[in-house]
Amino acid sequence: MLDRTALEALTRRPLPFLASAWPWRGAAYLLASLVPGAAAGVTVAATAAGFGLTPYLGVATGLAALALCVPLVAAFERLRLRLVDRIAVPKPPDRRKREAGLALMTVLALWWIDLIMLAFTAGGPVLLILTPVVQPDVNTVVSTA
Repeated sequence: MLDRTALEALTRRPLPFLASAWPWRGAAYLLASLVPGAAAGVTVAATAAGFGLTPYLGVATGLAALALCVPLVAAFERLRLRLVDRIAVPKPPDRRKREAGLALMTVLALWWIDLIMLAFTAGGPVLLILTPVVQPDVNTVVSTA
């Protein structure tokens, strides 16, 4: 039986979960957050530099420019969610407000939180593996007591 979501796969078979594609799909989901974050940063910076605006006015103008991209960001989020849930998210009938809220949250907050989570989940095991290399040798410390 194929699991529909990563949570289903994890709760049914915890050990085979690590050998499945779900951890890689989760990492790809988190890494894909870089796309809207980078696009938002480039848009705000280009808007501010292009018009020679002060940083605050440039950010406000950049966010207004991003408002024009709401359908693109919402479509990207729907596509990105397919990485962690095999069933597509249905398009709600009153989707304008929801898509605007989703796009705003994605651009302002969610992308960097996802990247921090990816850094912890990938960096933690790497740091544990490299602990013998990173830590100084305990035997070389001489006590002068």
